Amino acid sequence: MNCLRLALAAGLICVALTGCFDALRESACSTEADCFPGEACVRSACVVGDNGDGGADSGDGEDVPGSDCPGCAIEIIAGSAADHVCARTRTGAVWCWGANFHAQLGDPERLPQRAEPMRVTSDLDGAVVLAISAGDEHTCVQTNMGAWCWGDNASGQLAREGRSSSTPARITAVDGVTAVTAGAGFTCFQNGMGAVSCAGLNDHAQLGISPEVTYSTSLPSTIEVKDGAGPFSAGRQFVCALRGDEPKSVECWGSNESGQLGVAREVTGCDEDSECFSVGPHALDVRSAVAITSGSEHACALSADGAATCWGANYAGQLGQGRVDGSGAPAVVSGGFSFDRISAGAEHTCADGSGGVMCWGANESRQVGNIAQDLVLDPVVTLRG
Repeated sequence: MNCLRLALAAGLICVALTGCFDALRESACSTEADCFPGEACVRSACVVGDNGDGGADSGDGEDVPGSDCPGCAIEIIAGSAADHVCARTRTGAVWCWGANFHAQLGDPERLPQRAEPMRVTSDLDGAVVLAISAGDEHTCVQTNMGAWCWGDNASGQLAREGRSSSTPARITAVDGVTAVTAGAGFTCFQNGMGAVSCAGLNDHAQLGISPEVTYSTSLPSTIEVKDGAGPFSAGRQFVCALRGDEPKSVECWGSNESGQLGVAREVTGCDEDSECFSVGPHALDVRSAVAITSGSEHACALSADGAATCWGANYAGQLGQGRVDGSGAPAVVSGGFSFDRISAGAEHTCADGSGGVMCWGANESRQVGNIAQDLVLDPVVTLRG
């Protein structure tokens, strides 16, 4: 059975196929014993056998033709504005395509768009890319030597002063970055101790501070996640993170206009005439979580037993609970399915398990599947395993 790596945006599903699920693990290593056969441990990351120039090695020192190409992607990430996509290959190369009005493709020529994938040519000072995150109009990568970002910087989301950058810029405002997630005009970083800090747009307190203090800033502010943060995911104007406790629970902060913090608007002091947000993390009633994903105004967590739980906006059925009313409290996706992975798009959600990929939510562009209805309220099979 092929492996699936999902990337969702407003009207888009991308699936990366590889040989087995284990290939999607985090590719960190100390020695080659930590890697798959045929891989080398290069600068603390597992890559296809390297001959010193970043290309895959056939075993005799020669590059394997076509080994570093968009077709051998193991991770595909769609920007939250649904108009650019980036992919990471087994050799650690990054390719991007789509809209480029704010240099989010990392294209030095700054063409307005590209229909064909182009390689981000910066050598990142020799760092190996381990993960990608794409915001509305900027893109970031996590490497074994920290984080790099490029694209729009109108709100300071690249964590530095200045305008947009068409080439990757290393994040130096945060020490020891080990993970990065990009939202709409803001970016959050995590270090090895689980500390989270965010920079950029702060109109809904997505930086963990009141908008009255600062509306936007390039100086990262620290968010106090109890017990330190584990995996985290930025939505359009909010962030959710797994806490470092055991069994892992969830905390979210930022906008709560649609209950995406896992509580009703009223709990965060909102009324019909006011902006709705939470300054600082709010704990959710979700336990034993192993994964977290955020859409535009909804979020989902995957539990250790494979159950999917979602909360937030539900006007398109993106919570997969057989209805279209919003959910201020986390609720289990209908059907009793067990999943291995889950990924939220703007208004739809997909998850994969032993039966393949199942999706639910907005379907006006047939992003859930070839079903003659614009809203899919319960999980349906989109791609069989």
